[in-house]
Amino acid sequence: MKPPSNVKTPAQYIASLPADRAKTIATVRALVNKHIPRGYDECLVWGTIGWTIPLSRYPDTYNKQPICYVALSSQKNYCSLYLMGAFWSASQLEQLKAAFKAAGKKLDMGKCCVHFESPDDLPLEAIGKLISAISSEKWIEMYEQSRLMTKAGQAQMAKQGAPSASKVAAKRVAKTSDVVKEGDSVKVKLLGFDDRGKVRLSMKVVDQETGEDLSKKADGEAAPEAPKAE
Repeated sequence: MKPPSNVKTPAQYIASLPADRAKTIATVRALVNKHIPRGYDECLVWGTIGWTIPLSRYPDTYNKQPICYVALSSQKNYCSLYLMGAFWSASQLEQLKAAFKAAGKKLDMGKCCVHFESPDDLPLEAIGKLISAISSEKWIEMYEQSRLMTKAGQAQMAKQGAPSASKVAAKRVAKTSDVVKEGDSVKVKLLGFDDRGKVRLSMKVVDQETGEDLSKKADGEAAPEAPKAE
């Protein structure tokens, strides 16, 4: 849920919410601020409260926006806590799942966002520990590693050719050449590598005009930028 255009700070964001929702967001915001390592900057990013690597420290980002580590937003029917560390670290994700299970709470999670209605829905102490676990220096290192991985994927793509037909368009196409021709410049997302080491690319999950990762809208909301490859 996008805040009014005159909202420029986290405090103004919270003040713009209904009283009960403001109390919930304020409580979780306080938790993040208590545990966030030094070097992250609290600000508004993508219409949410975010804790980022400021551009003054690391300006060379994928889309000229600060690299987001944690974010917090109020949606129409719930709140969302974006834990980018759990998205990019298998270990953090497993710890998060274990914490919910140990607390007897249900984990309602998209790719990086944990949905909740009340702070009581969250294992707050465990989440605080996860947030404190990745320093700003480490987060920058992880971001740079993701860019190197993509460059390796682009080099391999040059050898192997375009994405498969199922990955070039939202609608079904018979073959890749129905959509793109050899020599065309397109934007793709690196999905990973198969068991033979062959690169897996998708064109249909990337907006070809803006380069935006459309897969992040799967939950009906825009996620702040995680350490994303170019």
